[in-house]
Amino acid sequence: MYGRSGRAPGGRRLKYNAIMALNYPYPSASRSISTRPGPCNLEAQSRTSSYRSLSSSGDLFCINSRRLKALLVPRLPLVPLFPPTMLLSSIVVLGLSVLGMARPQAEKRARAQVITRCTVPNTAALTFDDGPYVYLYDVSKTLLAANATGTFFFSTDILFLAVLFPSHLTRFHTRREQLDDNIKRVKYAYDKGHQVASHTWAHKDLTTLTWDQIHDEMWKVELALMRITGAYPAFMRPPYGNYNNLVLDASGIRGQAVVIWDFDSGDSTGHSVTQQKNNYNALANRRPSTILALNHEIHASTV
Repeated sequence: MYGRSGRAPGGRRLKYNAIMALNYPYPSASRSISTRPGPCNLEAQSRTSSYRSLSSSGDLFCINSRRLKALLVPRLPLVPLFPPTMLLSSIVVLGLSVLGMARPQAEKRARAQVITRCTVPNTAALTFDDGPYVYLYDVSKTLLAANATGTFFFSTDILFLAVLFPSHLTRFHTRREQLDDNIKRVKYAYDKGHQVASHTWAHKDLTTLTWDQIHDEMWKVELALMRITGAYPAFMRPPYGNYNNLVLDASGIRGQAVVIWDFDSGDSTGHSVTQQKNNYNALANRRPSTILALNHEIHASTV
């Protein structure tokens, strides 16, 4: 088993931080743009014409580390599913929920890539877990004001229920507004050019589950995101950063990469805003070549 702390055991949501990454000093960086494939690869693209283009190369959204701004990454990790194919795509995913339960034979297994860092020097990826939540809009506005985009790893059973079984919500009528708001938040993030990815359905430790249970945690969020955005998520972040070979196999047959991190802001362990700023400043003083930062999207101190 492999793992990192990302949220308190049992799924308890802890205090969140502000987006300090946009303000901390960072070593000077070259503005040259690499075209090599890989996580956090910046490509020469026009903001207006091609930053929304899609590709199968599976890159994380990154920004130049000089001021964590200026260069936008195209929406590479999402595979387009246009409206005429939406129903068919939904059927395919639902089919996988049954057929995919049979664990693939070893010789046919395509184990998922594990991404733990950016590959292009002087770039940073800002990622946000556990949404969609009310502060998503503020996070997005702060990022966009710096000419940057982020990656949102969504995890919520409410989102799944709202999208897939709206007719069942009469018994949850008091939560209807919350359900609708969650859908709007996901669509807002996607439409603003942010990357939308999976954090699984119920935030369970996947390493404690069987093959069938792992698959069940994955496909529900995938189908919900497809229904909302028209695109299939190519990235999955396992809850708590924990994964094993079963998790890699389940992600691999989906064509997804597993994303961890190399810097934790400390928000999920209850660090104050000041402590988190100090964490970012200490990181900057070490002058790393790249950053893949873990943040959470569930408290007002984000902004």
